[in-house]
Amino acid sequence: MESSDDLFTRAELCAHELGEKAGRNHANWIEQDLFGGRFTGNQAEAARAVLKAIDDCDNGLYDGLPNLSGEYADGPTPTSILKDIFYCMDLDSEDQESELEDMLDDLCEQWECGVRSGFETELHRLATLAAE
Repeated sequence: MESSDDLFTRAELCAHELGEKAGRNHANWIEQDLFGGRFTGNQAEAARAVLKAIDDCDNGLYDGLPNLSGEYADGPTPTSILKDIFYCMDLDSEDQESELEDMLDDLCEQWECGVRSGFETELHRLATLAAE
């Protein structure tokens, strides 16, 4: 059986990866409105504006990122993220699951860091392609 430290490290990585995926998905979704297919203006110009907003760390760009508030009926919550982490890690022990439940706040923080990272990286990639 792996140590608690190894278990937590693996869970943190899994939480971060799950968050990055959610962030990338969100970037692909809002790209359509910012400079993609649903945008009716000059797409290259709009994409350059998004790149500048990323470089300037414009907080407005990050409004609406997936979070764990449970605000939306189908949105993620700490409980659902924990279940996703259990599945991702293929845990088979109730003791391991219990240990991770005790670390839920830290795992949620890793997930939210992953969301921001995945969102920013993917939006930057998409905007760079559209700005050319």
